Amino acid sequence: VRSRLNFGDEINHDLGAALLGKLTRCPRRGQCDSSNVLNTTHDQERLGKVLALGSVLEFARGGDIVYGAGAKPHTGDDSFSWLNTGKNNLSAISMLAVRGPKTCDVLARRRAACPSSFGDPGLFGPDSVTWKIHSDFPAMMAGGICALMLQTLHPTALAGVWDHSDFREDVLGRLRRTTEFVAGTTYAPTAGAEGLIEQVRNIHRRVRGTAPDGSAYAADDPELLSWVHVTEMWSFLQGYRRHVAPKLDRALADRYFDETRRIAEALGAHEVPGSVAAVDQYFEAVRGQLEFSARSREVLAVLNRIELPMPGATAVRGTFLGAGAALLPDWAAQLLGRTALRRARDRAAQRALRAASPAIRLALADGASAAACRRVGRDRSALSFG
Repeated sequence: VRSRLNFGDEINHDLGAALLGKLTRCPRRGQCDSSNVLNTTHDQERLGKVLALGSVLEFARGGDIVYGAGAKPHTGDDSFSWLNTGKNNLSAISMLAVRGPKTCDVLARRRAACPSSFGDPGLFGPDSVTWKIHSDFPAMMAGGICALMLQTLHPTALAGVWDHSDFREDVLGRLRRTTEFVAGTTYAPTAGAEGLIEQVRNIHRRVRGTAPDGSAYAADDPELLSWVHVTEMWSFLQGYRRHVAPKLDRALADRYFDETRRIAEALGAHEVPGSVAAVDQYFEAVRGQLEFSARSREVLAVLNRIELPMPGATAVRGTFLGAGAALLPDWAAQLLGRTALRRARDRAAQRALRAASPAIRLALADGASAAACRRVGRDRSALSFG
């Protein structure tokens, strides 16, 4: 007898129940509530949370868990255009495993990580220091702002951004892409993380130009790659220390620098510092190349005008920018012209962010780090020390 459901759809519930031990059947068609988790290709009235086997990925929604689902194009539609609709928020779907390479290709074209297998720890894994430090959103946001401020001081690195980036028109988009890269290389399955690195390498190969002093630059210059990497990792670590763990052990900080330098090396950097002492020595050596130029001022002015898509955007922007500036080392703050009064305001913004951080963490509790924990079968305790 031919069923209107395919075989995968027929056993979707039973396989999911066996794997996850928490599925319940709908009592009858159309009578599911939020506690029911079965969803099939042909029964959109069922409200689902776990999608296993069957061509049901197109019905996944934010908060769903995908374990073995696949993508099936509509008749005559090989572009999977349904993935472009607003109701398919792939970033909010936990992709534990998908059905095959065609589905992975579909997801990759839309910058969604495709897990190679359940349990893939990615480049770092749940026992790494990196997973823990990168899991705190307030600390990472403040650290990201600090890193951007530091990066404006390197004239050659800034020249590449100035000549080949649309940051003046879309600074929020640039920050979002950087955030996605850091989150992806930290928490995505191995193939997804390596794919992100290769995408960036391909972009860097095309970025060439001449700096204001007449010297040639290239985005894949190992020295420039080291500068960008070190400023980011140093800033993220400072953010974590200020907002999460002020007494973080130095040995853990050394491990963090040692772990994360593999990303810079994969991008093409050489001799990347891998300890607190090595990073301090690196900054001491590079300071003579830094300057606060007219271009630096313009980048910071653009950052100060950023429009955040949220209520109270002006106040929120000031808090994050100030909290980021509060992380700057004294030598950089002085070079950037941060007066004593401005530094006091930055510290006030840092205190405001620290006070708001519990609510921010609660609102963003189901992000990339939580999805990675589910993928490897670990609870959220893997994201904290102790």
